[in-house]
Amino acid sequence: MTTTKATLQSGARVAVWVMVGLLLLSGVYYKEKVLFGDGSYLLFNIINKRSVDIQWGRYGSIVSQFLPYAGVKLKFPTSIVGLLYAVGFNAFFLVVTAICYWCRQYALTILSALYFTLFFSDSFYWVSEVPQAVGFLFITLSVLLWSEERKVSVFVLYPVFFLLSFITVSTHFVVIIPLVYLWVYYLWGKEYWPYSKQRTIVLSILLVGVILFRFLTVGGKSGENSHLHNVTHFSIKDILFSFVSPVVTTFYYHLVALYSPILFVFAAGMYSLIKKNRKHKAGWTLLVCVGYVIIMGLTYGDYDGEYALFHIESEWGALSVIVAAAFVFEYLDDLKTKTVVLLLLAIFGVRIVYIYKSAKIFSDRNELKEAVLQKMKEKGFTKVALYENKKLSDDLILDWAMPEEMILASAMNGDHTQFTCRFVRTADTAALKDIAQKDKISFDFGTILYSELNTEYFSVDTSKPYVLMTYEELMK
Repeated sequence: MTTTKATLQSGARVAVWVMVGLLLLSGVYYKEKVLFGDGSYLLFNIINKRSVDIQWGRYGSIVSQFLPYAGVKLKFPTSIVGLLYAVGFNAFFLVVTAICYWCRQYALTILSALYFTLFFSDSFYWVSEVPQAVGFLFITLSVLLWSEERKVSVFVLYPVFFLLSFITVSTHFVVIIPLVYLWVYYLWGKEYWPYSKQRTIVLSILLVGVILFRFLTVGGKSGENSHLHNVTHFSIKDILFSFVSPVVTTFYYHLVALYSPILFVFAAGMYSLIKKNRKHKAGWTLLVCVGYVIIMGLTYGDYDGEYALFHIESEWGALSVIVAAAFVFEYLDDLKTKTVVLLLLAIFGVRIVYIYKSAKIFSDRNELKEAVLQKMKEKGFTKVALYENKKLSDDLILDWAMPEEMILASAMNGDHTQFTCRFVRTADTAALKDIAQKDKISFDFGTILYSELNTEYFSVDTSKPYVLMTYEELMK
């Protein structure tokens, strides 16, 4: 199989070392990752509940929660637990590439590293289950191909494949697209697929069963259900509009402004497919790319892909697997070892620069919160509720997890009694009622009594209610 050629093996080593570098970067910017939105929400729950926190049945997300969970059990300081949480994500990504390499699937090793870099900039600092799902996708395929090479018994092969594919699909819906794409890509020709017709049929039936089961059980998960509704209820007009919807037109711009290496990767891959007379695979690739764009347009419609780049990047990210597949399997396969190494170093180097530059956005928002904490200390306020402030909300990008972010930041600063702050709207009577109570901590999703806190990590002032004021009044 050409996926074990020495040229790709050298490129795979580069890919592994790139993931080591991103792991180190995640350690340097761990506060930028964990003191932002979903990261703070999940980390606070892990610490406070002393358990992992799986959302919406996305079971694969547990891999990033093992380290902070262990840190809590070992009673490490909050800052160390936060560090473990931040590096846990990239540690898993490194494990993914390492497993691909160990299974001698060098093309998948390179492709996995390209996925974790090509469309990543702001999204590197956001907690999302999409990359974890794609990570399990690469593990599933690598183990599957390695199993045939090792002649693993079907009594082991089928259950292991079923389990891995179930974890992959359950971790995030969007992974189904690159999974189906790669499955067909492998099967459409014998260049890379080692299984007999009989075993291929059984494996395909298992995979279809897992996907169907995922669709049938999504109904109770409100967030996923709303997204799924958009791609199952549409008209021809909706499809046509999807190509010019704000989220898609912004993506067109970013292809040049942020993700330019992907254009070369795509062009080189398509050129190689056509040159090798594998036009069926070229057509399959184009079809899935167009379908992906349509799905994004239907799902997110008027979503502002510029403002919330951190989020939309993670949704577009799986497209890079489709765009880069032919580049790895066909184009790199024909190059000399030195050329492969230099080309990959150039692509990864450009992308890492963009990831590094994005850190400033999240460092700035942390500095803003630190200024708020400092003013609270100076004025003797331990709990503050700020009237909703559009400019401040824009500067923070996300503000719904402000209470979790502030408590965690205060704990990481070593404050014995943590400071907390949240935003409230003047019309939000429930929130205004909550902040008037002394023994409660107010969050966007409700309140927590002081008695419900993990007092080994958190301690808040219960002698006074929240002080309600404007941001300008606080910062005077």
